[in-house]
Amino acid sequence: MLVLASGSATHNFQANEAHNKKFMTALGEAVEQPQAKAEESPSQARTRQAGLEWEKLPSARMAHPEEDHLVPLFVALGAAEADQPKGKIVGKVVPGGSWQLASVLFE
Repeated sequence: MLVLASGSATHNFQANEAHNKKFMTALGEAVEQPQAKAEESPSQARTRQAGLEWEKLPSARMAHPEEDHLVPLFVALGAAEADQPKGKIVGKVVPGGSWQLASVLFE
């Protein structure tokens, strides 16, 4: 099965680059390493395992005041056939300013 979802990794023209970088790093870790790390609290581990709790990631609401452009990631994450779907960011594009795009592959 192939599910293709298209959206924006960040979408707030008021956010600065530092906020977007922090969010992109956390989002990448959440999809690429869904398993809990030993040093994480239970709530941090749950956030990592359930990418849909994206609002708990650092600078989340600065990167996305509204989640509408991030929803395609939820679709792909939900369609992944695993209890803890592991994704991989396979491409990043920064067209300008605070807008960032990312391609995530779930195998």
